[in-house]
Amino acid sequence: MQRTRFDDGTQATAKRHRRELSRARFGAATAGALVLAIAASGCTTGSKTSSGSGASGGVLKYGYDFDAQFTGSFDIRHSTGDCDQILLNPIYDTLLHRTPSGDLIPGIAERFKVDAPGNKVELWIRKGVKFSDGTPVDGQAVVNGLLTNKQNSSLNSLTKMTNVAVDKADPQHVVIDYADNTGLQLPYAFTQRDGMIMATTSINANTADQKPVGAGPFMLTAYSKGASASLRPNPYYWNKDNAYKFGGIDFVKVATGPTAVSSLKAGDVDFVRLESDGYQLIKSDPTYKTAIQPTGAYLQFEFRLKFKDGRQTPFVKPEVRQAFSYGLDRAAINQAAQQGLGDVTTQPFPKGNPAHVDSLDGYYKYDPTKAKQLLAQAGYPNGFSFDMVIPGGGIANMEHQAVEVQQELKKIGVTANIKRIMGNDIATGYYIGQTGDAFVAEELASSFPGGSLNDNYGSGFVANWDGAQRDDITQLMNQAQSQIDVPTAMKYVHQAVDIAVKQALDVPIAFAPQLNSYNSQKVGGTVVAQTNICDAPNLSGLTVKG
Repeated sequence: MQRTRFDDGTQATAKRHRRELSRARFGAATAGALVLAIAASGCTTGSKTSSGSGASGGVLKYGYDFDAQFTGSFDIRHSTGDCDQILLNPIYDTLLHRTPSGDLIPGIAERFKVDAPGNKVELWIRKGVKFSDGTPVDGQAVVNGLLTNKQNSSLNSLTKMTNVAVDKADPQHVVIDYADNTGLQLPYAFTQRDGMIMATTSINANTADQKPVGAGPFMLTAYSKGASASLRPNPYYWNKDNAYKFGGIDFVKVATGPTAVSSLKAGDVDFVRLESDGYQLIKSDPTYKTAIQPTGAYLQFEFRLKFKDGRQTPFVKPEVRQAFSYGLDRAAINQAAQQGLGDVTTQPFPKGNPAHVDSLDGYYKYDPTKAKQLLAQAGYPNGFSFDMVIPGGGIANMEHQAVEVQQELKKIGVTANIKRIMGNDIATGYYIGQTGDAFVAEELASSFPGGSLNDNYGSGFVANWDGAQRDDITQLMNQAQSQIDVPTAMKYVHQAVDIAVKQALDVPIAFAPQLNSYNSQKVGGTVVAQTNICDAPNLSGLTVKG
């Protein structure tokens, strides 16, 4: 997710940015290094069916929190939440795919190229791909799709496209001109909603909102608002060599938290995302298996430095932010919120991520005495009180994290008053509504390596509404994204990471693994868990009993 600009008053942009809310770990990729990919999407089990794609077997009952995760539209123009893509990805597929380790590999586009100085991106669309209505996915269809997606102001990577056209010499070759030199971010965005291409027929008929037509492995056959969605195989699915081995997906409404475990045990669903406490309830039962995926998402304490009316919080002082970095026991919080399953961290990117800086590992050691000294230096010898917002709705790990943070801060003389805002209202409530002095939740990983730095502390949405914008990070991230290869870009990203950690611009606590549990008596094959909270798991290797 590239989040580099916010348009005031735009509800879509607001919804784009926040929790429950892309992205996984990321790796380098260039046009010449791409190899054939499996489509990242779908799910499986239930009644038997078959199609022209060769899929057969059961229909997977997939637990999905429609209330917290789906914003209600299948039209990419109107999709305003990252977790929409769990449902949309199996329908549309994406131009490029991303492996669990973060490498970019082909999708609908078989290769790409970023031209120096980073203001042009070229795509070569694979031949023979069709939408589920049988119409071709050629260069013009991709152009039409991208220009349509650009109307969604929350897809910020697309707003910088100044010209999108088909090469006259090759109908499968698409050339994209960019307004600045940050085109390197675009291929990463193409693994998300930005790169989901709607059929020109549905665009022209304006029917994609409830009757989507895409090139993914499945088609929408039924939808009940806020309750369920049924997907069945697309007979024209392009990736015949890796055709899905099951008969479809029935998305079933299951709330995040303990309900997910109950629904799985009751047989209401066959597959569901769990929080770590839910995993503890079923891990010893051989009926259920769990795929665990390390991710770049992390438990986070996020500071608001200034309100829009000019009021400052204590967090405007670096000594206060550093005091929190020393005063929070990350191991204890990780245990409380994630049953100790996450990896404790003092920087925002995990090992293996190109943005990770080895020298910053363990930069802050738990030291409440030092934390109190820093608070005194900042003018708060007796501490202070503040309002700490968390995602509401009874999300267990968020509640556990908040209580532990509250207790840890009490030890250094600081009082945190917990305030709850529903996950889908964080953008409008906490950020735009300016409620609360800090936000404690889970930071999503960005699609471009290190891209969250710009959003949080550079020129992006979060920085804007937290009063945390920094010119030095903005300039470094612009430099990074203007490169045409990831290794060169990381030279600038690493400098931005160094600033973020040493200035304690937030408090990274522990990376958050994703857990997908399933009934092993119905689901078999290879299960790969989500690579982030809102990423669709790749279940192309799944089998399901009818």
